[in-house]
Amino acid sequence: MKKLILLMTLIFIPFQAFSEEIVVVDVEFVIKNSNQGKRAIKQMQKLVKKAEKEKVAAQEKLMKARMDMEKRAPVLNEKARMKEARALEKQFMDFQKKTYKDQQTLAEKEMELTDPIVENIRQVISDYSKEKGYDLVVSSTPSLVFFASEKKDITDKILSIYNTKHK
Repeated sequence: MKKLILLMTLIFIPFQAFSEEIVVVDVEFVIKNSNQGKRAIKQMQKLVKKAEKEKVAAQEKLMKARMDMEKRAPVLNEKARMKEARALEKQFMDFQKKTYKDQQTLAEKEMELTDPIVENIRQVISDYSKEKGYDLVVSSTPSLVFFASEKKDITDKILSIYNTKHK
């Protein structure tokens, strides 16, 4: 019975009593619009562009090798055709491995660039929240928060403080 009373009390406590200490921050917005975040994005774009250029060149080389093999196939004996087909298949497998490795490398680099930014943002949010007396700061990620009043959004303030502290 005591548990039921406690549960009912918790359910019926007005949410408004807590809402003054709850604020939201769009951390992704802060990352993308902070000075450090913009530099990280530019750096990642360069790396992605370079990787894409290399991938396209490797694809073109594979296509050329395949077309060359198809042209020579009618004049090759079965053993020679099979040998060239295996060589082409190996090239294709190597291409796939390199593409996968490049994707992993890009993901690792992105984390390497953004992890310190996220940690710094976390510290700015923590310091600011303590200063303002906030009890809870919620990420305004759309999949987590369905509605938040703009009055409770401190994203712009956090971005401003972050850029001041981390040029």
